[in-house]
Amino acid sequence: MSIHRACAIAPLLAICVAPACATEIPAQGAAIFQVQNYVHTVADMDRSIAFYKDAMGLAINAPPFGAAPTDRLSLRENLNVTTNTPGATFRPTYFRIPGHPDWGLELLQFGNIARTPVQPRMQDPGASILMLQVRDLDAMLSKLKAGGATVVSSGGSPVNMPGKVRSILLKDLDGMYIELDQLLNQSKEAAPAHAPKGNILAAKVAISVADSNQTVHFYRDLLGFTVDRPHAASKLLADLFNTPGAEILITTAKLPGTTVELHFLEFKNLERQPIHPHMQDPGAPQFTIYFKDPEAANEVFHAEGVPFLGTTTVWDPNGIIILVRAAVPFY
Repeated sequence: MSIHRACAIAPLLAICVAPACATEIPAQGAAIFQVQNYVHTVADMDRSIAFYKDAMGLAINAPPFGAAPTDRLSLRENLNVTTNTPGATFRPTYFRIPGHPDWGLELLQFGNIARTPVQPRMQDPGASILMLQVRDLDAMLSKLKAGGATVVSSGGSPVNMPGKVRSILLKDLDGMYIELDQLLNQSKEAAPAHAPKGNILAAKVAISVADSNQTVHFYRDLLGFTVDRPHAASKLLADLFNTPGAEILITTAKLPGTTVELHFLEFKNLERQPIHPHMQDPGAPQFTIYFKDPEAANEVFHAEGVPFLGTTTVWDPNGIIILVRAAVPFY
């Protein structure tokens, strides 16, 4: 969905136009214009605004549209088709994430359509985490718990991770995971001179994946991310995620010229249930991506056999919804 604001536009990145392409991204064809938002469908917008604005401290980038989902006009007919949400109404709210002028957090609430809540376990492909680097973990944890978050990490307490990082995993009101990370050698008041003011310093997104190689192919070869080699994560990560006995393979992906960073997490030695949510389902994770040529991008996805949720909305290999949009908002 669109975020109606002026923003930093990432450099154009080429996307491969044939399934035969591997690591080389051709100069012609579709191109990413910008990863606009990490999107999270919620059951109750007012409740979620209180959580993310008042408890977490994120600033609303544009005011919510009306007091209830039905206060927003129905999706235009073309959007009902492209997102496969016939007759639905929607209410979006956009949040700025400190340190990231080129992407933000978007919440969506749907009305006038059947909704099935999504509650994946951490190991289930399609689960996602909003990872926040914070100055003061304890202060943030206290506020989020008071706002309705539940602790997931083993023992209900922060875990000391490699690299002198103290971390804890939570769930928000709709089952989306939130990770808080604080550098142990950083005082609550100290931070780099360029760091944002306030408790939140930076953010990333992690995705639980079914297969690291398939996921790397999608994000590297089709979307133009740079991706490092998968490697075994510290066993402490299983404590952080409360997934005892799990072996976790982690891969980092970055979109050149932007602040977008993704972590792919493949869990082994655990039973897993993939999710393939619909856009309207509370808890459904999504990305809005603007393309220079959406039609060319959709041709790439069709050629690759990528599953389509709507005419211009696809699932990645793990059930994460990708909204394929034009660079200029059209609704």
